[in-house]
Amino acid sequence: MLHPQRLLFPSAMILLIFLSGCQMSAVKQRIEPLLAKLSPRPPALLPIAALDAACVSRCARAQTQCEKRQQLRETECQQQFSPTQTQHNDCIANQQPGCLQAVACLGADLSLCKTQHQECLRTCPPIKTPPPAAAPTAAPAPAR
Repeated sequence: MLHPQRLLFPSAMILLIFLSGCQMSAVKQRIEPLLAKLSPRPPALLPIAALDAACVSRCARAQTQCEKRQQLRETECQQQFSPTQTQHNDCIANQQPGCLQAVACLGADLSLCKTQHQECLRTCPPIKTPPPAAAPTAAPAPAR
């Protein structure tokens, strides 16, 4: 026969876990808006025409290289996927045990490149504008 004392501790632990989970959810709901207000936001991106041209060019090159890497990764995945999928289909058709399923390629993720490009542009300094020229002053009148 089970003693009530043996059931008391596990029951109390389960109750404590459930209650703390509910409390944590309520606390989380109250804290998240406050944390969102306190979290630093990235500085606003200036128009590209207002940024240093050499820096913008570096960012564009980096984005192009990133996109090429993503496309290459996708191409290599497709080249590996096709034969593996064929082997899997042959394995299933021959009713062999332990057929490995090929994992489909996810596609080139160009959003990563876009994010990196935007972050790169945020590091670009604005174009340095020369200080305004001093207004010409009238020549002093000759002494009479």
